[in-house]
Amino acid sequence: YPSRKAAADTVGMSKDTWLKIERGETVRAGSYAKVESALHWAPGSCQDILDGGKPVPVEPLDDSHVVAVVPVEEREGVAR
Repeated sequence: YPSRKAAADTVGMSKDTWLKIERGETVRAGSYAKVESALHWAPGSCQDILDGGKPVPVEPLDDSHVVAVVPVEEREGVAR
């Protein structure tokens, strides 16, 4: 996105909320979900970043399937 405002407008939030997320300030879970979707990250990626980790990128296949890169140490219990 060319600017914070453009990114915020794209996901339907204020520029101030987008900035809070960039700063690591707490916002509503729905705001994190909007950012994750816009940046093509798996759900929970914003929290992962706040916890010192990295986002998990997702690659849309079609309207009903999504592929995510899941680290080996997190694969236990994942459907195959």
